[in-house]
Amino acid sequence: MRLLQRDNTGAISLTEDLLRDIPPYAILSHTWGSEEVSFQDLKANAGQKKLGYEKIQFCGEQACRDGLSYFWVDTCCIDKSNNAELSEALNSMFRWYRNASRCYVYLADISTLAGRPSWGSFRSSRWFTRGWTLQELLAPAWVEFFSKEGERLGDKSALEQHIHDATRIPIGALRGNSLLDFRVAERLSWMEHRETTREEDKAYALLGLMNVFIPPIYGEGGENAHKRLLKEINQVSEPLAIPIAHAAFNSRAEEHSPRCHPHTRIDLLRDIEDWAGQPNSKGIYWLNGMAGTGKSTVSRTLAQRFHDRGVLGASFFFKRGEADRGDANKFFTTLAFQLAAKLPRIARDIRYSIEADPSLTKKSLGEQFRELILYPLASIRDPQTLLIVVDALDECDRDEDIKAIISLFSQTKSLHSVRLKVFLTSRPELPIRLGFNKIHGHYQDLGLHKIAQPTIEHDLRIFLLEELARICKEHNEEAFDDILLPSDWPDQHIDALVRLAIPLFIYAATICRFLEDRSLCDPAGQLEKLLDSQKKAHHSEEVDLDRVYLPILNHLLVGKTGQARERLVEGFRTVIGAIILLAEPLSASSLSRLLRIPLPGIHGQLKTLHSVLVVPSEANVPIRTFHLSFHDFLIDPSRATEFWVDEQATHERLATRCIQLLSTTLKRDICGLVWPGASLSQLDQQTIDASLPPEIRYACLHWVEHLVLSKTHINNEDLVHVFLKTCLLYWLEALCLIGEVNKSFSMLKSLQGLVKTATSIGAFLRDADRFIRNCVSIVTTRPLQLYSSAIVFSPENSVIRKRFFDEVTTCILQPPKVDLEWNACIQTLEGHTSPVGAVAFSPDGRSLTSASGNMIKLWDITTGSCTQTLIADKIDGITSLIFSRDSRSLVSGSPSTIRLWDLTTGTCTHTFEGNRFRSVALSADSQSLASGSDRGTINLWDLPTATCRQTFNGHTMPIYLVAFAPDNPWLASFHVDGAVHIWELTTGICTHISTLPVFAIDSAQFSPHVQFLAIGSGSEIRIWDITTGALVQRLNGHDRIVDSVAFSPDSRWLASSSLDQTIKLWDLVPGTCTQTFHNRDNERVRPIAFSPDGQLLASTSVNETIKLWDLSPRINVQPLEDNVQLGVTLLEFSPDGQWLASVSWNRTLMLWDLPTGTCAQILYGHSGSIGSLAFSPDSQWLASSSSDHTIKVWSVTTGALVQTIETGRMVLNLHFDETGSHLYTEEPSRFSTRSLDSSLTSIPTLTAASRKQDHQKEFSLKSDKAWIMWDNKEFLWLPPGYRPVCSAIQGSNIVIGCNTGRVLILELSQKELSNMLLKNI
Repeated sequence: MRLLQRDNTGAISLTEDLLRDIPPYAILSHTWGSEEVSFQDLKANAGQKKLGYEKIQFCGEQACRDGLSYFWVDTCCIDKSNNAELSEALNSMFRWYRNASRCYVYLADISTLAGRPSWGSFRSSRWFTRGWTLQELLAPAWVEFFSKEGERLGDKSALEQHIHDATRIPIGALRGNSLLDFRVAERLSWMEHRETTREEDKAYALLGLMNVFIPPIYGEGGENAHKRLLKEINQVSEPLAIPIAHAAFNSRAEEHSPRCHPHTRIDLLRDIEDWAGQPNSKGIYWLNGMAGTGKSTVSRTLAQRFHDRGVLGASFFFKRGEADRGDANKFFTTLAFQLAAKLPRIARDIRYSIEADPSLTKKSLGEQFRELILYPLASIRDPQTLLIVVDALDECDRDEDIKAIISLFSQTKSLHSVRLKVFLTSRPELPIRLGFNKIHGHYQDLGLHKIAQPTIEHDLRIFLLEELARICKEHNEEAFDDILLPSDWPDQHIDALVRLAIPLFIYAATICRFLEDRSLCDPAGQLEKLLDSQKKAHHSEEVDLDRVYLPILNHLLVGKTGQARERLVEGFRTVIGAIILLAEPLSASSLSRLLRIPLPGIHGQLKTLHSVLVVPSEANVPIRTFHLSFHDFLIDPSRATEFWVDEQATHERLATRCIQLLSTTLKRDICGLVWPGASLSQLDQQTIDASLPPEIRYACLHWVEHLVLSKTHINNEDLVHVFLKTCLLYWLEALCLIGEVNKSFSMLKSLQGLVKTATSIGAFLRDADRFIRNCVSIVTTRPLQLYSSAIVFSPENSVIRKRFFDEVTTCILQPPKVDLEWNACIQTLEGHTSPVGAVAFSPDGRSLTSASGNMIKLWDITTGSCTQTLIADKIDGITSLIFSRDSRSLVSGSPSTIRLWDLTTGTCTHTFEGNRFRSVALSADSQSLASGSDRGTINLWDLPTATCRQTFNGHTMPIYLVAFAPDNPWLASFHVDGAVHIWELTTGICTHISTLPVFAIDSAQFSPHVQFLAIGSGSEIRIWDITTGALVQRLNGHDRIVDSVAFSPDSRWLASSSLDQTIKLWDLVPGTCTQTFHNRDNERVRPIAFSPDGQLLASTSVNETIKLWDLSPRINVQPLEDNVQLGVTLLEFSPDGQWLASVSWNRTLMLWDLPTGTCAQILYGHSGSIGSLAFSPDSQWLASSSSDHTIKVWSVTTGALVQTIETGRMVLNLHFDETGSHLYTEEPSRFSTRSLDSSLTSIPTLTAASRKQDHQKEFSLKSDKAWIMWDNKEFLWLPPGYRPVCSAIQGSNIVIGCNTGRVLILELSQKELSNMLLKNI
């Protein structure tokens, strides 16, 4: 932005282009004339004689009178010959007018020479008809009007009625109300009947009013410009499609929650508001205090005030026990949603981020924070302050998430234009204190316990006096004369109530709600009972709140005896017990359907408990407790006495009700998607909510949790087993629909923990876990694949497949032949775009990390989902990954750079540059890093300071490995010449050297305690004791080079991978191979790693995937079948559709019987690779050509070789003529015809009638080979191990040749697919 300035002589000049620190300025609004001064005029020190120069002089002089040294005029401050500058100016214009200290409207057609003009002439000024007038009138806070002689006519405030009459713009808009308060259509209507010189400007002049940005394209025409404007408005105004929690301060859930009374918390609120308004104050304010001290009330009050002042960006009120508000899963998405509503411009950036990575909302908190909040806010150039209010952070259920949130918020200091401040409340619990210790110096804090007691006593007294006076007034307005309360009630008891309440505001608020309860109608009597109960109470911290809860509950029993009393208490425990133990709140109507209690029965239990429960007037709004202390009170038998809620019994009852509800409501395709490949994106939220109302959604998510908390065991054929055998797929489908299918893993694991003996339900649960892992990557977005791909590609002996095979879609007439059992590979992780070069498990066993190119991914081991993606600043081939001991940091090593990553924030915190790093190691305390180079040197780095502490020299050969001894102060290095050095860390002296007789090193790895070294040399593995240099073990079993080795954490086991495409597991005590895993993808296995518990093995391959292998003894590893082909390369159907021929890389030629899907013949004879196949017209003969320069003809029925033709060269293609007596061959550079033996020439000519016609060609394979398509619609998903390298389609038969050597034969029903497609239209 360029500004104009006047010097002492009155000369006017331009400033440089100002990018920041723009001084206060005035701005001119006017109608353009024929002689305007341009940017080029001023640069050339010309234009003073033009008529337009008078306006510039006027603006400069008026600015000077108003104490402003700078001013801006559109005619000369923009270089309109520069298209980029013009585009930026048009998109910035509204902001420039809004930020101006004064706006002067120069009315060239209004003169004051003949006296003050009439208001009629004022309203008729041409200025009011301009298109650009809209933003110039509405954006600035202060607008003044002047005649052409420079005489002031008034300001926008004083003339607002006249301006409204002239423009029809609402008074509220003229007074500065947010333009977002006015509908888009209304703002667009303000442009009607206005004029612009260029027709496109009618659209461009609206950019600021709509808060959108588009590049100007003069010449496109007004209609096209308007269309682009509307498109951008629709994109920005469309609500973000991200999961959110209803946790804002003004959400329905917080509607009846209290704010501070006007005369309480005065000093505290003022101090916090001062912090919020100071530009240089800390970015975070932490208000902490014990439960019940009023933190949430303060938060709501501040959020309301910030909102009223227009500076509240977002708010989130945590609440333990409420699913969406009790954890951080939707924390940053909720804040982003609110920020986008406040700043519509960032909605576009957020939308782009989600489109680029649809799984972003399921990624780590750090990645969500950066992509949804930090980066979008960084794109804002308009300086402003925004506040975020976060209440009750201690009620977030994971300590790691609490610490991450605090750490991430500290990064907001990196924002330049937007000053984002965070007000946060919590109890002063350990995880939060630790989190704030990590960001020392970046926050301000205050403990409510530090507020002087007289101040607290004063605020409680004010609160009680005002609330009880209101209760007295409202009671007396409705009561009989005989029971009116004295006007000064209850002044004589205020001191006692204040003493009882100190320091708990929740106590005072609960007292007031109890006395106000209209169902009791006796405030004075209730107060006497309350005070009487306090006289008998023993005061302690634990019973502070009991003093108020017991009188409220005891009132329920007044007049109740015998069975009536028992029924009342039992009803209380059933309904209220459920409410306080629900994982998330439910409405009365949902609770009624879940508990199978009529709605009037629910209402009867709630009507007298309004003082402790938030009971909405609507039956479909969730019921909540006012405070968690009520829950704590009821589940303690020593405190709640007769009203004690038995947690285990209540949880068991809730689990049973959930299962019963799901059993009667869930069904296949509950939302009516119909098509097997239909995407969830086709459903709107309204359809999902209608099909899965709150109580069903609740039951789906929480029935297992209630079962676990009930401490009930499960057995064969009990309620749980029967439910799962009947409804497992329906339940999984429902979880997919609500976006929570990943939670099924932890739920199934929890259920397995409830099985105490080896039973069939135990086998069912284990198989269900494998079943979901096999399909979770697709059913997350295509839930109906549960009934097709998920079942069809499960092993034949899978418990789930057998149980639910009848659920397979009727479109699949013949499923493919699959394995009999699950193999050891429990999951394949897809997401990299280049070969994976490194893999590592986190020490806490929760995560796996992998690297390819400059991309690092973190995976949730339980669900197999990618939770975080880190991108290095350059592509240099990451070869090693190491987690810190606490799993919160990661070291990545590449030949030129070592990086340290903070996994909480997802940022690279330190970079270590070097020359040809070969190996990296991290010390046990994660404070030191060792790197070995090609030059034989070892650098020891100090991680906290990112400095090189020491360099070890002494060997010139490249270093293959370095490793810290975990329990000793030394470091080991292994060099490519076989030398092993042991270095003293404190002195840097080499204390021991062993030279191993190694001739070739294909792989190597130290044992965890750095006692042994495993070296892969050729197909053999040798284990050496590095201290003695002795050979301990020789392991043989691989057929080709061993390219990776890894020790288990206890050093008992060794895993090895080889170019023979196998992974072997060795027991090092006897030195024997106990398991062999075949890589069925026929790809080279690369780096491997053990999980911390030794139960999983991760392997990578050049096909960009990671596989997880289960090492537990229960897995029966299937060897490759003898007749399995290695990589199918050719497929050919017979004309009659009864036979299929396939060829593999190992020169195996096989004939398949299509009706049965079985291999009928294996044809041996070629000595080279087979390049072409052809069936005779009658399907009796098969011809094959090979690189052995022969063509062979085989009998299809017997498999016999009937003729060999020497070709002398490779034949590229061949086919029979119609008689079957000649073969046409396509050879390099020529075509030829070859006659067959006379014994074959009698083959009858195939007539058209006998040929199987292929009228329909709707089946195909998607370009990524992951889907079978029908009519260009995705129908059947192919798991990674079943994807084709070649395929053939004939009619309804689809044959797939896989890299694994499998041949899959499927027959599908076009009729069923057509019917299904019609239903889906």
